Amino acid sequence: MKHVALPALAAMAMAIACVSSSAKVAVTQPPELAWLADAQACAALTSLKLEQGQVAAADFVASASAATLRAVPTNFSIPFCRVRLTATPALGASINHEVWLPVGSAWNGRFLGTGNGGFAGRIVYSALANGLTRGYAVANTDVGTHADSGFIQMAGHSQRVENYHQRAVHQMTVLGKAVAAAFYQRAPRYALFAGCSSGGFEAMTEALNYPSDYDGIVAGAPGIDFAGVGLFQGFSYAKTQASPAAAIGPGKLPAIEAAVLKQCDAGDGLADGQIDDPSRCEVDLEPLLCQGSETDQCLTRPQLDALVALRNGPVNPRSGERYYPVFPAGAENAGGARARIAHLDTGTSIIDASPGPLALVLGQGWRAQRWSSFDFDTDAQAARAAYAPLAPSQPDLGPFMRAGGKLILFHGLRDANIFAQSSVDYYRKLQATMGSSSTDAFSRLYLVPGMDHCSGGTGPDEFGQVDWKAPAQGAPESDVIASLDAWVSAGQAPATLVAAAYEGDRLTRTRPLCPWPQVARYQGGDIDRAPSFTCQAAP
Repeated sequence: MKHVALPALAAMAMAIACVSSSAKVAVTQPPELAWLADAQACAALTSLKLEQGQVAAADFVASASAATLRAVPTNFSIPFCRVRLTATPALGASINHEVWLPVGSAWNGRFLGTGNGGFAGRIVYSALANGLTRGYAVANTDVGTHADSGFIQMAGHSQRVENYHQRAVHQMTVLGKAVAAAFYQRAPRYALFAGCSSGGFEAMTEALNYPSDYDGIVAGAPGIDFAGVGLFQGFSYAKTQASPAAAIGPGKLPAIEAAVLKQCDAGDGLADGQIDDPSRCEVDLEPLLCQGSETDQCLTRPQLDALVALRNGPVNPRSGERYYPVFPAGAENAGGARARIAHLDTGTSIIDASPGPLALVLGQGWRAQRWSSFDFDTDAQAARAAYAPLAPSQPDLGPFMRAGGKLILFHGLRDANIFAQSSVDYYRKLQATMGSSSTDAFSRLYLVPGMDHCSGGTGPDEFGQVDWKAPAQGAPESDVIASLDAWVSAGQAPATLVAAAYEGDRLTRTRPLCPWPQVARYQGGDIDRAPSFTCQAAP
């Protein structure tokens, strides 16, 4: 990272002034001189008095790269003021925030809060770089967990739980806006938030609990039902690890997904390697039964029975109440399937201290093996009840709507971590609570066929989500954040978005993303181009 020292800038300015006046020669002003006022304003932020925190450092940065800030693009070279903030709302529960401020005319006059992923616990520098590239004063937080195993670390620490579930992002927002107002000598005109996964959870927490923090919110794969996610993880472990014979190795996942695609790919009228509506796919796994020796192309009877039960998910054995949606068809070889089916690459979410977020209510000492004796009637209901106060799942966003807020949700239909059906179920509850017309006036839900968790997968997965890819280039319909910005600032409600898929730098496919409950239907022409499809009512 290149930090420009103020004394050096001042000395350079004086030297150039002397040469110019005495020697009368033409001097090209180095770019650093144009940054002098910005660098001084940035340094002055160290004395800024804040009600809920303090400025730990404020440095002018001429450029940054992946070598100095984790996951920042290597070609990132935008000058900015980097402000690091700390806050300690309770003993042993400190929170770190960062605010990056574009300088000069690069600022678009807006503030962008960004979310975390996984178990949070660290500043997401790629999200900050993405927002800065767009021209926003942008902020991110470590939410006060300080570790990727955040749920495990939070267990038994009520203040850290409070930081994660409500306090940290709100505090980041209040402090970030104050820092931006001090630096630019005017408050941001609009404030937007964008996040996916844990960031989607944070987005929904803001909309529900702090409806005036943001004018617009993008919530991707919002993990608002962490209890359900944890119960599905545990249920899958209980079924596939009930006996050594029931365990399903990762080498079998491609064959399982291929069998499902063969049955359901063409259900939308087009065989294109992705399932556009997994909820309409009636999966029959019986053809996968081994007829001879076991190979990676088939399942033994214990494995098949375990997979059938796993797909159906956790259900109350007494009442029949479903605790989480069924496993999405076509996601059997997605990244999350390695954890849900094969139980690999799961880290602390399953093997070490299952069930991830439910460790907050089941205890830090929980271990995956205990799922074999877990009662999916009484124990599951107790876990759900204990987690309910922590989850932003209440389907009433009236205060956010009345404050003028706009909400865009998106979810990949191949997401095997947080199932897209959970977002559909939430949106239906939102409509039932607030009314369809009121809901449509301030919110949209976009389902993304073939996309995994937040990005990746077998279908187009790039439409300007913060942190995952570089900002989308082109019209707002190809950039969900730009689309939200236009809705907030100009009243242009989004209709169809456009997602793109790339192989390296080569564009391979574009598809329209339709506002739910509409779906994209092929009309003829090139199947890899969005104009060949139109959004229609679902059958």
